[in-house]
Amino acid sequence: MVKDQQVRRLFALLQTKNSQAIAAVRAGMDVKTARKYRRLGQLPSAVAVAHNWRTREDPFGEVWEEVRQELAVNPGLQANTLLGALQRKYPGRFQDGQVRTLQRRIKTWRALEGPAGASYKSGRHAARCRGREAQKRSQVPLSRWATRAVIANAPGSLHCMPVPLSR
Repeated sequence: MVKDQQVRRLFALLQTKNSQAIAAVRAGMDVKTARKYRRLGQLPSAVAVAHNWRTREDPFGEVWEEVRQELAVNPGLQANTLLGALQRKYPGRFQDGQVRTLQRRIKTWRALEGPAGASYKSGRHAARCRGREAQKRSQVPLSRWATRAVIANAPGSLHCMPVPLSR
């Protein structure tokens, strides 16, 4: 991939008495590439086309309405659970490797149509905040990786998992 800086250098070298081959080598590109940008008269950033098409058909397109209904009833469902249900309902149609695609679809649904007032932080960020809070409360220096036990419904309990406390 040729960068704008290389093409600018090519154009500057072509203004001098250098041949196209010498200018291309000095700009760090192939002669054919130099010929292309000389003919176009534009930088690579101006020529590049944005990728806005799908490379393959959405595997959950036909069943997405069912997934939406399930999420409307229980918005906390995870993609793994929904994928397992789809695999049981449609045997052989969905593979385990498609879980990430379903996670992306669910994430978009939650952001656009999900329950009102719900904010979604990344688990890493939230856990890091809780880890720092635990360190402040205990006033005991923790190691680089803080781990705390989770005590359900206990007042002042912290839900922390191993996270780096400093970078």
